This record gives sequence, C-alpha cells and structure tokens, in this order.
Amino acid sequence: MQKMALLLLLYPVIAQVDYDSEIQPIFNSKCTQCHGNSAGLNLSSYANIMEGSNNGDVVIPYDHISSDLWIRVNSGQMPPGNNDLTQSQINLISEWIDEGAFPEASSSSCDEGYTHIENLPFNFVNINNDENCFYDDDLNVIEELISLNELEYSNLLEVGIQFWNSGRIFNWVLTYSPNGNNGINQQLTVLPEDIGNLTNLGNLYVEWNDISELPESFCYLNSLTNFAISNNLLTSLPSNFGNLSNLIFLDLGYNKIESIPASIGNLQNMMYFWIFNNELSSLPESICDLPLNWDGVDFGSYPFFASGGNQLCNEDLIPDCIENSSNFEISLDQFYYSFPEYTPQECNFIGDLNGDTILNVLDIVLMVNMVLDVGYAEEADMNSDGIINVLDVVILINTILM
Repeated sequence: MQKMALLLLLYPVIAQVDYDSEIQPIFNSKCTQCHGNSAGLNLSSYANIMEGSNNGDVVIPYDHISSDLWIRVNSGQMPPGNNDLTQSQINLISEWIDEGAFPEASSSSCDEGYTHIENLPFNFVNINNDENCFYDDDLNVIEELISLNELEYSNLLEVGIQFWNSGRIFNWVLTYSPNGNNGINQQLTVLPEDIGNLTNLGNLYVEWNDISELPESFCYLNSLTNFAISNNLLTSLPSNFGNLSNLIFLDLGYNKIESIPASIGNLQNMMYFWIFNNELSSLPESICDLPLNWDGVDFGSYPFFASGGNQLCNEDLIPDCIENSSNFEISLDQFYYSFPEYTPQECNFIGDLNGDTILNVLDIVLMVNMVLDVGYAEEADMNSDGIINVLDVVILINTILM
C-alpha cells in the first residue's frame, strides 16, 4: 500500500483527460436519467459529482480503486439493467480519476523526461519554470528517500525545503526539525543509492539525522558546493569523496568519523572544512593539499578549519598543517553553531595504556603486568569496578578483536 501511495504521487501530475468533453458525455448518455436529481447523487455537472452522494465522496482523486463511482460502473452495478458502460468508457473514467479528477485537461506540456506538477507547496521556490515541469530523475530520488525512510509526505515537493531552477533541484534542506519548518519533521536513517542523479544539486543540508554512511553515488554530485551533515552517525566517507571538485563548504562536525580518505586533497576549491568532534586518530597527508586558511577565521569569527574534540594524539599520525593549526583544538557549539569553543583532543581513553592512541597487544602486556603487580590506572579499568584483574584483560582483548 505504501508503494502504491508513492506511485500516486507521481502518476497523476499532468491531466490528459478533459472532463467536459470526455467524461460528462458518458454520464449524460448513461447516468443522468437517474442521477440528475435523485438517489442523493447528481452527475449532471463536475461541481455536482464532486459534491458526492448521501454516503460521502464518490470520487477519490488519484485513486480510482477506492472511488465508489468507478467501483459501481466497473462491477456493472451501475447503470442498472443492460445499459452498462463499455470497457473503454470505464478505463477513461479511471484514468480521469487517477490524474486527479480535474475539471479540465492541463494545457501544459513538458519535454520528455520531465513531469508536470500542478499544485506547488507554499514554501516552495520554483525559478525559470513557468510550466511547472520537473526532472523525473530528481523526482525519483525524492520518491526513493520517502520510501526508504518511511516518510509521511503527500507531495514530493514538500520533502524538506526545496529550490528548483529550470526543472532541476539545486538546493535541498533536509535538516531534522521536529516542527518541519526548517527541513523535515522525521529523522533520516539512509540516503538513496541514486542520489548521485541530482547532478544540478549545489547545496545539501542534512543535519541532525541518523545517517551512518553516504552512498557511493554521492561522489557523482559534481555541482555540490555546500554540504552540511553535522550531528549524524557517519563513521567514514566514500573513498572517492575527492571527486566533489566544486565543494567549497564541508561540515562533518559531531559525527563518529574514524577516517578521512586520501582523495580529500583533491578538493581544490575548499574554503571551509570542519571535522571537529569525531573519532579521528589520524589524517592523510594529502589533507595539507587543501587550499585552506588553516589558522584564520572569517568576518563572523567562524574558523575556516577546525578539528577539536577528536583523538588526534599521536604526532606521527597528524599532518603538520593540522598539528600546527591554531584551530587544531577548536569546535563550534553543538546546538547553534553560534560561537567557537576550545575543545581539546581526547587522548586518554580506556585501554590505551601506552598512550599511542591504538589498542593492541602492547596494551594487553601492560595490563597483564599491572594485574600481576596489583597496580591501578583508570585507563586499565575496562569495567570501571575500581580493580584491575583478569576480567579487564578479557574485555580489552575482546575490544581489540571487534
């Protein structure tokens, strides 16, 4: 049922059947003798039929299967006797209903690969597109986003805040906001595999969702200049992320990212790069190829680069441009991004007994020695019971093997 509802979002968007010239004549010849003034249903005009009967609506726009009018003529119940409609007449009525049961056919025509959408949301921006023709591939991505995340939207163009230009989406705000005023009112967990088809998309904002990975096709978004995905659950970026050659602004803050691909150095138009409050313990040397002002801030006091709140503790794993940056331990406040704040690297974490930011057999050896010597260190107390014993060793081994 959900898939059918999604299909109906796209199916009827341009009306080909004209009510006055194609539908009303059927009713005039077959139905109005009885339903012109009686039985609680008047089929003598468009306005009357849309009024329904004593039992409620007889036409459900976009859904002929649920429309009582179609059910009765298709079953042969109406008209009574041997005056049934022909199959072509029944099909025409179902087509008219599925197009939206409009009073007249649309005069708009769209090029192949584009679909006309008549009713646009009030908060929708549509530029250079008087015919309301929208690129099918872009619409399909939105439809897939709805399906994958089980979103409750009745119109594809209501999903987030959308800006379209000449029938292509170029700005899309999918930031989670409970009231939906500044994005969407349901959290996303996944982005569609075909998101790479949004080749005109320049700005994408998906903050405060539960997205854990980006599809490989994301790297096909060659027009993307601004991308913000802070406060999600990302653990990594696609290896070809550096293909996004037009990217200027990238906010990866407040995720769970453990690594950055070497291709990041290919982003030669980057001006803002925020990777603070992740789980990074190393960075590729290619990151220093970015044309960033590593120490600077803009006129609003926002840093061009910031990497505070990670686990960048081993100097052998930190490129010089990062380690020497005055913004090395700078973040922005999590909820409003209104001011920079000092956020040191997290260098003392459970199980890392030799302080090299890596859990391995050396830490196991140190912990065993600690058990034998009845010593204590907070970093070795894996289960926080105040005692260092064989159970802590087992937990550390399991942690390393995970």
